[in-house]
Amino acid sequence: MSSERERELFYIAKIYGLIEYKSTSYKENYACELLYPILQEVVEGPVSIKSFNDKLQQALSTELARIGGETNADSLFAISEEEWVRESSDLTQESKMLLSWIDHTYRQIDKTSASFATYNKSNGPIRRRGSYRDLDWRNPLNRLIGLFDFYSFVYYFYPNRQLLEQPWDLSLQQAIPMFLYAESSVDYHKAIRYISARLNDSHASHSTAMDTLLFGERRAGFRMRALSGRWFVFSKRSANYPTNVRVGDEVLSVNSIPIKQLSDSLALFVSASNASTRDKFLNNAILSTPQESFVLKIRRNKDTLEVKEKSEHMDYFNSLKLEEEGKMKPQWLNDSVAYWHLASAKQDNVESFYRQVCNAQYIILDLRCYPYPSSFRELSKCFIPKTENFSYIVYPDSQRPGEFKYVPGPQHLGSELYYKGNVILIVDNQTESFSEYLCMMLQKNPKAITVGTSSSGANGNVHLYEFPGGVMTFLTGLGVLDSNHFPMNGAGVKIDVPILFDANTIPANVDPYLSKAIEQTLCAVL
Repeated sequence: MSSERERELFYIAKIYGLIEYKSTSYKENYACELLYPILQEVVEGPVSIKSFNDKLQQALSTELARIGGETNADSLFAISEEEWVRESSDLTQESKMLLSWIDHTYRQIDKTSASFATYNKSNGPIRRRGSYRDLDWRNPLNRLIGLFDFYSFVYYFYPNRQLLEQPWDLSLQQAIPMFLYAESSVDYHKAIRYISARLNDSHASHSTAMDTLLFGERRAGFRMRALSGRWFVFSKRSANYPTNVRVGDEVLSVNSIPIKQLSDSLALFVSASNASTRDKFLNNAILSTPQESFVLKIRRNKDTLEVKEKSEHMDYFNSLKLEEEGKMKPQWLNDSVAYWHLASAKQDNVESFYRQVCNAQYIILDLRCYPYPSSFRELSKCFIPKTENFSYIVYPDSQRPGEFKYVPGPQHLGSELYYKGNVILIVDNQTESFSEYLCMMLQKNPKAITVGTSSSGANGNVHLYEFPGGVMTFLTGLGVLDSNHFPMNGAGVKIDVPILFDANTIPANVDPYLSKAIEQTLCAVL
């Protein structure tokens, strides 16, 4: 049960969003200015519920007078469309009436002029014109304003709010005491990562991964995979990077902290659209450090060992990745099967690379990467027939907060001369955002099958949001539907041949995804 103060802060947050994003005021931070006095009293309080309602009614009456709304006896029976207003036992009937009438008046105002606070386009995420980044985060009032605005921005403009695992209002209630009582920068960062993680949005975890205050800027040279609550070494970050662990080793502890304890504590601050991607980002959190090494306890076969593992700056591993991708070219695996890792595909090389493999009976396209966006239309000419539309883009309407529009995705793709052989697409949780969009397009090939594990489930542009103090988080700015109007976000791309793992089937020195793709070519021959 939340305290009286926390319930009052919840009401202020809800009213802040209503006024900030639905009013017609063009004054910068108008809602903040209107509600700041009552917010200050509640924070410095305590303020009784009766006194809170009195002060709230004064602020609401001021706003109602500004927008030209009038009340009469009949309006006392107005029923708010907002469930939180109807069900509140703290708000008086007069407070509820004023809120209902303000909301009603907002709905009657000419909607052709967007709020000062936002703008948007059908091909990009909605954005806030202003920012609270320069506010001093050490002031609890400023921290709460940042939370209220982030909550409200998501409430009105996040295209995937219907996919959240828990009600967004509940996430606000849980986050309020974290922001109110954050006594250190670490506590403040944790509060921000906590509320961001409630989005269940893989894009949001990229800002978490870059939060060096909480997690450190260095990483281990390997990745883990969680299987039945246990963590196993699954792959190296770079093929040539030396490690003391082996694929298949079970990691029992990191720097003497049991792996389950680490995993459970960090999971609160890691956002992801699905379970597979949560493991990816949780792996990053567990294996991030400001130190130059880790001490790991591992189980290898029947032996328990302690090993020391180096860490490197994230930029180092990124540079190794770019170097390896720069050397990639399409290759023939046998007389009938070609393999093309699409990290190498660029607008100026797609045609020449395609010619190298276009006579293959099977072409395996590896999407476990983030391809160059410039390759999109060129790849469509190579691999799909003429297609009018394969997706729809959902975007928030800044003139009608809480409402969304959708438009068809890219038009007139493909070619009559597209590849008529068999296409096998490989995906995993590295297949994210544009890579997922590219996969959706390539799946329009009538002979395409998709092999792998869940993709990231975070398709659409990335929106940057800054809290007071300049602490950043990301969120998906656009929703993506397939040609049948089914949401791609959350679930990820459609997979025809799933790959299943357990502790006994993590192969060393073998790429299980590529092996499964090759297996499909052999099955077809048989």
